[in-house]
Amino acid sequence: WTQSMASHLNSLAIGSVIIAFSGGTGMQDLSEEAAFALQRCGARQVKANDTSAHWYPYALVGVVAGEAFNEDFSETANSTLTFSASLPGAFSVAPVVDFSA
Repeated sequence: WTQSMASHLNSLAIGSVIIAFSGGTGMQDLSEEAAFALQRCGARQVKANDTSAHWYPYALVGVVAGEAFNEDFSETANSTLTFSASLPGAFSVAPVVDFSA
């Protein structure tokens, strides 16, 4: 799934606001392409194939080719991540769902 996520993020227009979340699994299998795509959206805490990230929830609100509004990993494995970010005054949100799952 990381390749399809990377392709999708890389196809978005510069300046698009993105919201990315991992509930605790998947970050340890993040490909180099997916890590770079998230970093292009302002992520600074993600690394490709980071086995230490397994079971730690992650969230990012960022801008394509810009900075993150907020990014965080939970400090505790298998926990709830409480997360907030201040967003610009006007923007639209459209969910992206992986229908192949």
